[in-house]
Amino acid sequence: MRTGVRPCRGGPTTGLLLVSVLAVAGCAGGERQPQVEVDTLESGAILVRNGAVGAWSSGEAWQTVEEVRIGSADAADPVVLFADVWDVTMDALGRIYVLDRQPKEVRVFTRSGQHVRTLGREGGGPGELRNPIGLAWGPDGNLWVTDTGNARYEVFDTAGNYLDSRQRRIGGWGYPWGGGFDRSGRLYEPSYFSDPAIGASRRVFIRHSVAGEVLATDTFELPEYESMVQRIEVEGGITIVGIPFAPSLTWRFDGGDGLWFSLSEAYRLHYRTLDGDTVRVVEREYSPVPVTDADRSAVRDRFAEFGEPATNEIIARIPEFKPAYESFVVDDRGYLWVVQTSATEQDISRGSVTFDVFDPEGRYLGPVHVEIGTRPPPRIIGDQLVGVMRDELGVPYVVLHRIEGR
Repeated sequence: MRTGVRPCRGGPTTGLLLVSVLAVAGCAGGERQPQVEVDTLESGAILVRNGAVGAWSSGEAWQTVEEVRIGSADAADPVVLFADVWDVTMDALGRIYVLDRQPKEVRVFTRSGQHVRTLGREGGGPGELRNPIGLAWGPDGNLWVTDTGNARYEVFDTAGNYLDSRQRRIGGWGYPWGGGFDRSGRLYEPSYFSDPAIGASRRVFIRHSVAGEVLATDTFELPEYESMVQRIEVEGGITIVGIPFAPSLTWRFDGGDGLWFSLSEAYRLHYRTLDGDTVRVVEREYSPVPVTDADRSAVRDRFAEFGEPATNEIIARIPEFKPAYESFVVDDRGYLWVVQTSATEQDISRGSVTFDVFDPEGRYLGPVHVEIGTRPPPRIIGDQLVGVMRDELGVPYVVLHRIEGR
């Protein structure tokens, strides 16, 4: 079933404009118009098809302004010398929390970049960390630090006081962490279990109650995808490497009733309930970015240590085109921020990306360029965007941007 749509009059029809569900800009002389179609599939899922043009008209597009950059390449200033940042977040007062996995601590800064305090240190005692991998705000407003090394969650308040240690009974973890709390105060975390039926591990999402002990109450299947990898014989065994520019699976928990996921071989994102029902699919027209000879040459240099035969096999499996997108995040208001595929890997790795922004219904609004990286995934809270970027020497900096126009 398709919702009411009409073509734009007074010029060539470039697509169908949704008028009964989503408001879009009217026709203007010679301007390309946003194109949105909404269908209801036989399964009951809503399909939102977006054209290449977003709904923002001239002057409506959001812009980002860098407010503060925290970091240094000078070892004499250790409080702003970051090594291995795995997560960043902000509290209600706008303070920035930076999880640095190498020194095993969380550093707290004001919005102006002043260091306030440091939470945790390396060790196994109360409030200490061995392998911290993620940050989440609990239902009581306290910060939960997921520490797989001590098999527990360390809980701190926003004044920096250590409050409690909660046992973490599940195994497995990945990067990025991908867990968090829902609006009812229940904790979710991805994990793995060995499935004898298929002779391999399966990924699951586990719901926990945190009233008192942290207790697993439900298990949900996560989307599965067999990554393109190459097995290479090396001295002493076999190593496995991913095929460059191959599609990948990205999923993000939205803090509500389900999660967004997408396989980047196509520009198509799915919203699925935790019970496994797909309720919304969002698509967008895009221009595929080809893998160039320069890209293949860079791959050859990267894998040269494995020898020419193995490198040739890897290059032979590289797709003709790059993935439809790089990754995506979901902000605190349910908007999707999809990282456009870049012509050069250097832009993504150092921190210069363009997001395609979609509203919670799946309507494409337009692009937003940000000087930010995608590892770890940036956090977008209200009109603030915080993440990590790296300079030409690879030195990490935590950067806070204000989103103007939101």
